[in-house]
Amino acid sequence: MRGPVAFNRLQKSLDAFSQFLNVAFLRRIADTEADESISGRSHWEANHGDHAGHWSWVWAEAAINAVFWWDRDGDMHHCQRADQRDYQRAKAKVRRFEARQNCNKPTID
Repeated sequence: MRGPVAFNRLQKSLDAFSQFLNVAFLRRIADTEADESISGRSHWEANHGDHAGHWSWVWAEAAINAVFWWDRDGDMHHCQRADQRDYQRAKAKVRRFEARQNCNKPTID
């Protein structure tokens, strides 16, 4: 396993580990899903969640963004990018599910 394949596998493994930590250790388990990363959840909770602006999520988002300082796209920092990646991953899974369901539908002649 070399190059892009190894990097892709490493990236997915770290993302899965982040999802595990989110579900296993963070508070308010009812407010998250198993496919949400800590970074994505921190952005969502700090800016849009029921407790938007709460110091713990604002600080968590700032700390995570500082650790992953290189993961930026213009004004979009790591946590916001992670939130979008979480959303895109979930959306792609729904599309795959819907495509599979459409293949199994009986056709009417």
